[in-house]
This record gives sequence, C-alpha cells and structure tokens, in this order.
Amino acid sequence: MLDILLVDDEFMIKRGLAKMVESDDRFRICGEAEDGAEALRLAIALKPALIITDIRMPEMDGLELMQAIREQGLRAEIVILSGYDDFSYAQQAIRHGAFDYLLKPIKPAVFSTMLDKLAERLAGTRLSSERRSKWLVASRDKVVPFAETVWLLKGDEVEQELGAIYRDLSELTDDGDERKSMLADFAVLAVGELEAKQHEALPLPTPMPADWPSADGELLEAANSFFERLMNMLRETRRWSAHHHLYRAVEHMKSHFAKPDLDLQEAADLCEMSPSYFSRVFKQELGVSFVTYLTQLRLNEAKRLLEDSLYKTYEVANKVGYEDYPHFAKLFKRLNGVSPTEYRKRLGFK
Repeated sequence: MLDILLVDDEFMIKRGLAKMVESDDRFRICGEAEDGAEALRLAIALKPALIITDIRMPEMDGLELMQAIREQGLRAEIVILSGYDDFSYAQQAIRHGAFDYLLKPIKPAVFSTMLDKLAERLAGTRLSSERRSKWLVASRDKVVPFAETVWLLKGDEVEQELGAIYRDLSELTDDGDERKSMLADFAVLAVGELEAKQHEALPLPTPMPADWPSADGELLEAANSFFERLMNMLRETRRWSAHHHLYRAVEHMKSHFAKPDLDLQEAADLCEMSPSYFSRVFKQELGVSFVTYLTQLRLNEAKRLLEDSLYKTYEVANKVGYEDYPHFAKLFKRLNGVSPTEYRKRLGFK
C-alpha cells in the first residue's frame, strides 16, 4: 500500500479526506499534521508517497512546505488543496512541480481520479518525467504570447492557438487524462500571466481546469469555453470598446518593431490620440508602458535570432531595431539575466 500524509488545520477536512482514502485499498493514511512545520517533520520520518496539503496554514504554508520537501530531497508527490480565492497560489504550486491541485469542497469523484492518476504515475505508466519536462518547457515558450492574445480579446486567434496546443499534446500522448492534466497546467500558467497584467486576481469561470472532461472532443471544447468566458469577464472589467482602436497600434508595433525610429508619436498618430493620452490608455489596457511593450517585442525576436548561428550578435541587434549595440546588450542582460553572447553560449554556440 502507498502512504499518504494529510496536512490541514481544519479537522473536518482531514476527516473527509481520510474517509475517501480509506475507501481505496491501494492507499492508507500514515500521518496527519495541522501545519507545514509539523508536516515536514512527519514527512522526513515517514517518507510518504503522497502529501495532500492545504495552501494556507499557520507557521509554514503549502508552498513553503513544498520547497522544504524538495530541499530535503524527499520524493513525495504533492497535491495542493485550495479555495477559489487561493487559485493564484495553486498556479504557483503547479509551476513548482505539484502533482495536482484540488479545489474545496473536494468532490469524491475528482479525488478518486487524482488517486488513479497517482497510482499510474507511481507504477510507471503515467506521463514520464522526460515528457512532462518537455511539455513544461514548451508551455513556458507558448504561454506568454497566448496570454497576450487572450488579454487583447482576440477570440478567433485564441481558439486557433488552443487548437494548435491541443494538437501538440495529442502528438505527445494518446492518453486523455494526460492531455487534460497538461492542458490544465497550461491554462493555470496562462491565467497567472493574465493576473500579472491585471495586477489582481481574476474572477475565474467554472468549471475550473482541474474539472475539465478528459474525452477527446470535450476537452478542447471545455478549454475554448473557459477562455471565451474569461475574455467576457475581462471585457466587463474595462472599457474595451472605447479603446479598441489600440489594436491597430499593437499590430503596427508587431509588424514594424525593427524600425529604429518607431516611437510613441507614430503609434499615437495611428490612433488619432495625443502622445500623453495614448501612453496612459496603452498602459491601462495592456498593463505595460509603450516602451516596455516595444522592448519586449524586440528582445523576444532577438532571442529567436540568437538561436541561429547565421547572425552575429551585432547583426541581431540591428535586425530588431537597435543601432547602438551596447544599449541593446544592456537591455538584453537586464531582461534575461545574461548578455547576448552568454545567451548564445548557453545554446551551445562558441
């Protein structure tokens, strides 16, 4: 039997979880804790296969417990319990390698499905660590542009991009539950990007990603529906119709960011606004300033070009709109933590 450690400061939550575990003869409860500090001591002593922990607890919360577990070199899988108000924490847990997250109140069917997935993983038949790692890397590359498309409320493109992501997942695995988990992870990361732009938690539609169906056609439909309703909620939080013409400026920037002289005045003229008003509206709607957005466009393209050994680093700078290479290198290092030359070396180029 596989051991489970329960961690929650609410007695009735632990009793309900214990009852669901006891109904499955593959698992047993090996210990219970009321906070993260106590849980860490038990985890070191008992070495459970699974730790089910609340996200909010005194002394040490669920995220801190996850970090401490990894620092101790323990291999326990971790499932996070969270309420709707704590969903942003669940996103962080997924980013840090949580096996799954469950929303309170916990449904027996959802809990049972989670145990099934865990048993499959521990038996070696679930998604391999190599495949999961590959998908998480791909997700990081895709989630930022996807979240921007959602942020700009471009419904048709959101549907197209989700379709492409789903096709990628279908090439990685034939298992519906695996596809669901991976697509749900992607959705969680995308919501995190949107909340960073919004500077606050978003009111999320239901069903949540963890509750999406795993059947082939139904999964993609659920994802499309989730983001369609999320975009409707975004529309309700801002006067999108009044500033919809900003879309023209954004598209112009995407097409002409390599122009060294592309500036705020040029973009404002496209929208028939004064530069000061355009700057204020741009930041209000996109969550970043005009200069920051333009810099991100240029440096994202620079990273792509640096992966091609055909171009010298100063040529890359010119191709993305920087005539002053030292300035380009300084910006690149500020945003990426390494210089263009160091970035290229990490890719294996000499």
